[in-house]
Amino acid sequence: YYENTFYPYMNPVDASDKWNDPDGDNVPNILEYRFSLNALNFYRKLAELAKSNGIKYSIVVPSLVVKKILSSLVPSKNIIILPPPVKLPSFKELAISKSMRKQYIFDVSRFTPRKRLEEIIFVSHGLKIDHKAFILGYKQGIYSDLYYLYISWLRKLLASQNVYFIPNAPHKTKKFLLMQAKVFLHPRPLGAFEMAVAEAMSYGVVPVVRYGSTAWYEVLDKGKYGLAYKNVDECVDIVEQLLTDKTIWEEWSLKAFLRAREFSYEKFKLRVMKIAKSLN
Repeated sequence: YYENTFYPYMNPVDASDKWNDPDGDNVPNILEYRFSLNALNFYRKLAELAKSNGIKYSIVVPSLVVKKILSSLVPSKNIIILPPPVKLPSFKELAISKSMRKQYIFDVSRFTPRKRLEEIIFVSHGLKIDHKAFILGYKQGIYSDLYYLYISWLRKLLASQNVYFIPNAPHKTKKFLLMQAKVFLHPRPLGAFEMAVAEAMSYGVVPVVRYGSTAWYEVLDKGKYGLAYKNVDECVDIVEQLLTDKTIWEEWSLKAFLRAREFSYEKFKLRVMKIAKSLN
């Protein structure tokens, strides 16, 4: 974003969804949530080069999770957290969406195994109320195609007629569903920062995420602005309550909407300016 500042890309591999202390301030250790070896070495060497040449530097990361990982090799004081911005809907879109809400469950992801999209099929299968579940996913490459075949087979096996896959959907389709869905069910355990969750919250869609996930920790602030589950049965109960109890849904919808304001472009610009000034 500016001179002498670097923005790393997080690539978790072979990670589990366990946290050292989900109820406290600890985040996953480097064995559970880690960068690729090449990325770690790159930023370590970059920091050493800057230090040896007397260059003041900062490495900008999208979340505390990434900072904790990178701080094992780079001084923590040189790592700055800057959540990515989310484009907020217009007041007109919010007003229209208020009258469009349906019994829709929704997720945006890539069709890969570590996204755990099969959990959405299991949840839909367990619900005893009328609903529809939509998965908008990016499908590209053989690996993604194989996973798509697997979840398609699973949907057929469970006769889950309420689950719809929309691969490589256009932006207008996503926006249309954001204005209609009540629940954003996001089972992904890992990630640098879950922008899809924050975007859904900006439309007032209630997020339901895996307990201890990146979304739970970073976007929902450990459950203050959304709901979390530990297993499929618990998720079924949470989603069913949100779809059937208007009062509860409205309460969490408002919390989600207000939380999303923290990730606006305006807040992002202010944070960038503050960081830039600190480097002078």
